[in-house]
Amino acid sequence: MEMEMMLRELEREGHKRAVPICGPVKGMFLEILANIREPKHILELGTAIGYSTLILAIAAPQARIITVDSSREWQEEAEDNLERAGVKNVEFVKGDAIEYLKSSKEEFDFIFLDIQKSEYIKALPHCIERLSKGGVLAADNALWEEVEGYNKACGKDGRLLHVVVPLEDGMAVSLKKWG
Repeated sequence: MEMEMMLRELEREGHKRAVPICGPVKGMFLEILANIREPKHILELGTAIGYSTLILAIAAPQARIITVDSSREWQEEAEDNLERAGVKNVEFVKGDAIEYLKSSKEEFDFIFLDIQKSEYIKALPHCIERLSKGGVLAADNALWEEVEGYNKACGKDGRLLHVVVPLEDGMAVSLKKWG
């Protein structure tokens, strides 16, 4: 199945089943961010049915993408969806996002954060550590009350340039300036 057609199918499926996907507007913004950075190594924290994973694969076909989710069911469904779309550059990891960040030694050019909102603040120091200089950290649902502490911490961290884009329920974008 062609990737754009698969995106439309996942949008319909997400809406019908109330699956937490970023949706077409924020999805386009995510695609633009990934295209600008041209990442070689992407980490997605929170897979769900693979909607944003597919967006990242479209935006960065040259990249190796690792996507982490604690739900085996979501991972299996996402893997099937991406296989049907013909995506081959994604590695699926079942497990806790923060534990993955703690144990990983890899460096990423682009990280997309879309896990439990209360966990964003706990994930932040590990995301910064795993992010390359000039790397982008994007976080969905940035206008949610649970994400306020995360946004404040990003804004106060001298290693980051940080902005919250008020697109739908928000997308936070941080650029890592230095180590």
